[in-house]
Amino acid sequence: MKRLMSLLLMLCLLIPCLAAPALADTPKPIPTIDYDSIPEPREGLHHYLLLCSDQWTNKLVNTDGIVIVTLDTVTHRIMLTSIIRDALVERPDGVIGRINYIARNSGPEALCKVISQHLGIKIEKYILLNFQMIANIIDYLGGVDITVNASEAAYLRRYPLDPGQTEPTMAQAGTYCFTGRAAVIYMRIRKAGGGGDFMRTQRARTVMSTLADQCRTFTYDQARDLVDVIMKNNLQTNMTLDDMIAAMEQALKLRTCVIEELRIPQDDAVHPISYAGMAVQEVDWVMSREDMSNFLSSGWLVIDDNDEDEEVTVSEKDQTYMEEKYHHVTEHIPEIDEMLNRTSEGWKTTRMGKVDLAILRLAVYEMKFDEDVPVGVAINEAVELAKRFGRDQSPSFINGILGKLAREEDEK
Repeated sequence: MKRLMSLLLMLCLLIPCLAAPALADTPKPIPTIDYDSIPEPREGLHHYLLLCSDQWTNKLVNTDGIVIVTLDTVTHRIMLTSIIRDALVERPDGVIGRINYIARNSGPEALCKVISQHLGIKIEKYILLNFQMIANIIDYLGGVDITVNASEAAYLRRYPLDPGQTEPTMAQAGTYCFTGRAAVIYMRIRKAGGGGDFMRTQRARTVMSTLADQCRTFTYDQARDLVDVIMKNNLQTNMTLDDMIAAMEQALKLRTCVIEELRIPQDDAVHPISYAGMAVQEVDWVMSREDMSNFLSSGWLVIDDNDEDEEVTVSEKDQTYMEEKYHHVTEHIPEIDEMLNRTSEGWKTTRMGKVDLAILRLAVYEMKFDEDVPVGVAINEAVELAKRFGRDQSPSFINGILGKLAREEDEK
C-alpha cells in the first residue's frame, strides 16, 4: 500500500510538469516612428498596400497576404515588398502582436499606419481582396503561367484545383497555366519544400509579378476594363475610381520596367520566438527600415544637368571591352559576394543598395582578378562612381569596404 501511495504521489507531482507549457519568450520593445514625422512620398513615388484576407468570402479575417506595391514614375521602377504574416509589430493599442491580426481587429487603415510607422514610409491607400476576388481577376486575364517544383507539385496533387473537378490534375514539376482557384491554392502553400511563410510570401510575389508581366501589352482601354472588373468585385478599399485610374496610368508608364522584389524581414533581421502561445517572428525593424530605404533609393542616379543634351557615343572596341568585363564580373559573383559578406560587417550583399552593390562587385573583380588594374585605381574609380551615382553615404561606405579588403590582401 505504501508503495502504491508513493507511486500515486509521484504521478500527481509529475503530471503538472508534463502539462505545463513551455516558457514563452518575451519580445523586445519595438522602436517605431511617429506617424506625423514621416515625410510624404516625393513626387512620382506612390505606395499602395495590397492585402489578401484568408477567406473566400467578404468576411474580414486575418490578412495573410501583405504586399506594398510601389510605383516610381521618376526612376521608372515597379517594386513589390511583401511582409511575412507572423511578424511581430506594435499594434495601435501599444501591445505587441502579429501583423496579420491588425486589419481584422482595427481596420485596414490602422494597418497602413502601423506599417508606415515600422518601415518609415507613408502608406495611405489600400486594397483588400479575398481569395475569390483574386481568382476572378486571374480568370478574367485568362489564367497565369506558374512554374512549380517537385515538392510544390506533390502538394498540389492533393487538391482538385478547379471547380467541378473531383480529382487532382497536377502531374509533376513544370510550368502550368493556372486558373484563379489553382493560383490561390498555389499561393497558400506553406509546408511544401521548406521555407514556411518566407516561401509563401515569395509565391504571392511570383503570381503578382507574372500577372503584371501579362498586362504589359495592355492598351489604355484594356487596362481601364481591368479596373472596372476589379472595382465590381466588391473589394474593400479607400481608393476612389479616380484613384484607381491614376494608379493604372502610373503602371502603364512603367510597363517596360523589370519588377523588383523585397521581402521584409530579410534573413539577418529576424528570428523565431514563442509568444502568446504561437510561433512568431521577432523582426529587427531598425534593420528592416534600412533595407526598405536602400530598396527604394537604389534606383536613383545623380546625373549632372549639363550632361542631359550630350550625345554619348561608344566605339566598337569600348563596347566589346564593356561586354567582356560584364561577363567576367558575373562569372565571379559568388566569390566576390563571399568576400563582401565577410568584410562588410552588418551589411550583407542582400541588404545593399543595387547601385552600391554593382560598384563594389566591379571594384572587387578588378582588385582580385584583373591584373591590368592597380588596386588603388580600382578603389579610386569606385569611389568616384559612388559620388556620381550613389547616395550621400555611398562613397565612404564603398571606400571603407574596399580599403579593408586591400589591407587584408597586404597582410597576407
